[in-house]
Amino acid sequence: MLDPSLASAEESLGFLELQGAQLEEAEKHFMRAAELDPRRPLAFYGQGMVAMSRGGSVGVPVGAIVAFDKTVELSPDFAPAWFNLASIYSLRKETLQKALDAAQHAASLVPGDVGYQYQVAVILENLGRTEDARKAAERIRNSSNDLKAADKAGDLIAQMSQPHPAAPPPVAPPVPAKVAPPPAPRINKFA
Repeated sequence: MLDPSLASAEESLGFLELQGAQLEEAEKHFMRAAELDPRRPLAFYGQGMVAMSRGGSVGVPVGAIVAFDKTVELSPDFAPAWFNLASIYSLRKETLQKALDAAQHAASLVPGDVGYQYQVAVILENLGRTEDARKAAERIRNSSNDLKAADKAGDLIAQMSQPHPAAPPPVAPPVPAKVAPPPAPRINKFA
């Protein structure tokens, strides 16, 4: 029989290890928690956080997507998992719409969280929906009690107000001053 208290303890240990950047140990605890009780969304959320921490800036952490998808399957109202899915999907142009959908879902679950609202504004801007992004950022700037969040929203508005310069013409690679001829092939006399 499954023992939820042991699964909960494993999750707690996993988050402690994750906080200390002990990714291998954290992953072991989250995996064990999921084995003990496969219906615990935090076990999968922790696995996703480990995968994101490992991914760094090298690209889309596929393991994190799987883990966060499982998290929201088990707990559809868990906004942080939706936020992280949006963050991952926003890394690629072809998944920006999925990013927006996930970000909007997170923001709808916690409407007062300006971080979630800001993520929506940024993704809208990345999708080229500048006017919608501007409106979202203005709502944050005008209604947030968090001065840093209001400033970030103001910065986003200012960034959108800047004209986007046309791409500069391609530059030809420099021509070397002198190109040496390739060396003559060696002939092996003993072959």
